[in-house]
Amino acid sequence: MARRSEHSRDEIKEMALKAADKIVTEDGYSGLKVRKIALEIGYTVGSIYMVFENMDDLIMQLKARVLDDIAASMDQLATEKNDPERAIVELARIYLSFAGSRFNRWSLIFEHRLPKDQGLPD
Repeated sequence: MARRSEHSRDEIKEMALKAADKIVTEDGYSGLKVRKIALEIGYTVGSIYMVFENMDDLIMQLKARVLDDIAASMDQLATEKNDPERAIVELARIYLSFAGSRFNRWSLIFEHRLPKDQGLPD
């Protein structure tokens, strides 16, 4: 096990998010467990909860990264400004391509639900 003094809180957070992304990519949302993340990065479960409020916080931050990746794919769209119909079709193609090639990451957005009494994190 690594010691917390070996990495900053931000580094542990980044390591955990990368490990969570890898787990979701390989095993889907159902395979995402805090113990699995901790094992992957060589830290304890307690260390994970030192940098995230709870598992929902970690998952929401991971979902934000997936949405950022989708947006980045769409930002690369180079279409003529005077053809909005073509632009919409191309955006849909990019979205569907992302969903098809990264299905487990994409489906995380829809599979995870926050408890009704919990608001969105900052």
